[in-house]
Amino acid sequence: MNTDLSVQYFVLRGDSEATDYVVDGAFMANEKPKVKYELHCVDTYVTGNSEQDWESFHLEGIYFTSEGKWGETPYRTEIGLE
Repeated sequence: MNTDLSVQYFVLRGDSEATDYVVDGAFMANEKPKVKYELHCVDTYVTGNSEQDWESFHLEGIYFTSEGKWGETPYRTEIGLE
């Protein structure tokens, strides 16, 4: 189980600036199913007014169908839905 938080600040053309907040992570719901999530929030001053809003939310389910070795290299196959 993991959750990461990242903040990216960048200056757009002119004096405009924006900050992008990203929370993403994943956890194993059981031995085979995995759930991934990603949430984006943006804080910007592009229009001359301060604006904050949720930009996107992604939720993905992954199911590991099989695993094995190809020579010495381990592998896993999966099916996912976003």
